[in-house]
Amino acid sequence: MGFQAVHGLEGLPPEILMVPLPGHACGDAGVAIDTGERWLLHAGDAYFYRGEVRSRRRRCTPGLRGHQVMMEVDRRLRLENQARVRRLSIER
Repeated sequence: MGFQAVHGLEGLPPEILMVPLPGHACGDAGVAIDTGERWLLHAGDAYFYRGEVRSRRRRCTPGLRGHQVMMEVDRRLRLENQARVRRLSIER
């Protein structure tokens, strides 16, 4: 679904995948689970506020937006991954 370097985790079933979500902090990742009917994605802290998903327009409180900017290690990657998670939350 457009994420790079997705891989399974040793010792876990193939329905559970690690999804790298770099940009906010080093090593950030989500976990994808195939339920058999659909995929679920726990996006970790790829986004901080509910207004950043399920809407084409990204909304975030000023304080949380400032915190994200201060903590990001790669702005381009953080925003790309947020956009990808947002698209998935709308389309699926």
